[in-house]
Amino acid sequence: MLQIRPLFSFFIFLNVFLLDGQNIRFDHLDINNGLSQNSAFCMDMDKNGYLWVGTLNGLNRYNGYSFEVFKPSLNKKGSLHGSLCVDLCADNQGNTWVVTRDGGLNKYDASRQEFVYYPDSLFKQLSSKYINSIQADNNNHIWLKANKGVLCFNPQDSTAAYLLQQHKIQDITLLPNGNIAAYGSFGIFEMLQNNDGTYTTVHRIHEAVNGIAFSNKNTVVLHPDRIAFYTDLQSPSDQHFLFADIKNHIPITVNPAICVDSTKIWIGGNDGLIQYEHTDNHIICHRHQYNAANPHSFRGYIVTKILKDSGGNLWIGTAKHGINFISKRNNAFKHFNWQQNHVTDQEIDLIRAICVSSQHEYWVGFDRRDLGIIHPDGRQTLITDYEDENGEKHPLRNVRAIFEDQTKNIWVAMLHGICIYNRKKTN
Repeated sequence: MLQIRPLFSFFIFLNVFLLDGQNIRFDHLDINNGLSQNSAFCMDMDKNGYLWVGTLNGLNRYNGYSFEVFKPSLNKKGSLHGSLCVDLCADNQGNTWVVTRDGGLNKYDASRQEFVYYPDSLFKQLSSKYINSIQADNNNHIWLKANKGVLCFNPQDSTAAYLLQQHKIQDITLLPNGNIAAYGSFGIFEMLQNNDGTYTTVHRIHEAVNGIAFSNKNTVVLHPDRIAFYTDLQSPSDQHFLFADIKNHIPITVNPAICVDSTKIWIGGNDGLIQYEHTDNHIICHRHQYNAANPHSFRGYIVTKILKDSGGNLWIGTAKHGINFISKRNNAFKHFNWQQNHVTDQEIDLIRAICVSSQHEYWVGFDRRDLGIIHPDGRQTLITDYEDENGEKHPLRNVRAIFEDQTKNIWVAMLHGICIYNRKKTN
């Protein structure tokens, strides 16, 4: 069993730099980083954390370090059909669906790591060349939007239902309850599934809607003349701000990209990126533009998509200027002081590996010797040795990597081997 020796004090220093106005740092990804083409028309993030980006020339998957590009290949089975990406979405099974103007509907099957093509013959009422938006609901039904009406496609039995054929749809979105909503000049319709698998459309809001996004507390709706906050779509607006009353307001395009991040409302369109800072009784408007003197200013003029990932980072797609990225880590830092009494005052022991466990512990591996744990309550623990299968103890030295597996065991790689911290046996 691992020998554990407790340490004493632990200090946390927290510096918070507010993302406000020109203080926001934008990082950039474009063809110089491996993106297949600089017009990032659509983006989504799958359940495995991959960022998918559709461009005018190919589909891209970003793993945080590099892009993998998918394009049609006549010699490769299971390749992408079409290269001009119109829209894409990820379902809750880890698959990614993409509509291409020159190919139609494709699904990247994550389990098989290849594309499945769905020909237009499956959609008798609608040709894929008219599809300009796609969403997956919580039942993994795929919703396709055309200029008029929406089509619900069930991949399990390849059936399709056409709804709202008489309405000109501006866009569709996934509601927090897992249902799909369509919006436009008619307001908002919510699609409710019946017990027999069919769908009923319910008219939730009757005023024209240009955009919709969601925060933890509110649904934010862009009406032509104001920003409104709803607790749910079945209730009247609890709070609204007329654009005419917002200082420095910038007119919003007809079909904007919109995302809510805490108290900030991000809106993008043909006029670039607009940030609204929302408090209880007012909104401040700010426009982000390119500044040649600042390498971390916003790049682009036409915003195509704004996406917030599970870590609170923002990804902003543009036409012709690639992707802008706002990292939460660049604006809030935690500093941990380790009590270095496991070495003498004359020694310096470098940190070689760090792992944050599911128990919210920080595991720290040192270059020379020992393994440290910073517990959520601030305590520090030092592990100095481990036991082999015969019960013999060995010093724990030269840590190079730390990893937690799905059973919550901690794997520690050293220069001379690997040891495992088994929580069940230890506890």
